[in-house]
Amino acid sequence: MKPDDAHSYHNLGLIHERRNNARQAAESFRRAVELDPALVEASLRLADLYRRQRNTELQEVALRNALQANPSSAALYNALGSFLQESARWEEAEQVYTEMLLNGVDATAALTGLGDVHGAQGNRDQAMEDYRQAIACATDPEADPEAIDALEQKLRTIERGP
Repeated sequence: MKPDDAHSYHNLGLIHERRNNARQAAESFRRAVELDPALVEASLRLADLYRRQRNTELQEVALRNALQANPSSAALYNALGSFLQESARWEEAEQVYTEMLLNGVDATAALTGLGDVHGAQGNRDQAMEDYRQAIACATDPEADPEAIDALEQKLRTIERGP
C-alpha cells in the first residue's frame, strides 16, 4: 500500500469495518481524509463509524470538517442536516438546508430537508410549501420516481394533519 494514497486507506478502512475492528477502521478513514479531504466517502464512513459508537461530538466534527472541504457535496449536507434533525437542533438543521439551497447543491434535497424541519417544528404551511417546491424541482426527466412518490406522500401526510 502506498503511504500517501487516500483511496488505499479508505479501502483498508472498509476491510477493518467488515472485520468489526472499529478502532483500525477509524484510523484508516481518518488517514484517508487527511490525505484527501475531497474524498467524501471516507468522511461519510468516518462520521457513520462515530455514529455507531454513539460519539456524536466526533460525528459532528467529521461532518462539518468534510462539508467545509467539500461545499458542493449533497451527501454531506444531507448527512449533517439529518444529524442535526436527529439531535432536535432544528434551527441549525434549517441553516444547513438553507445554505445547501443557496449554494445550488441539490434544490430537491434541500427543500425536502427544510420541509422535514418545518414539519417537525409544527409549521405545517411552510412544510407543505417546501415539499411542493421540492416536487417541482424534481420533475426533470432524470428525477427518481420513487423519490418523487416519497415527497408526494410526505405532502399528503401533512395536508391530512394530525
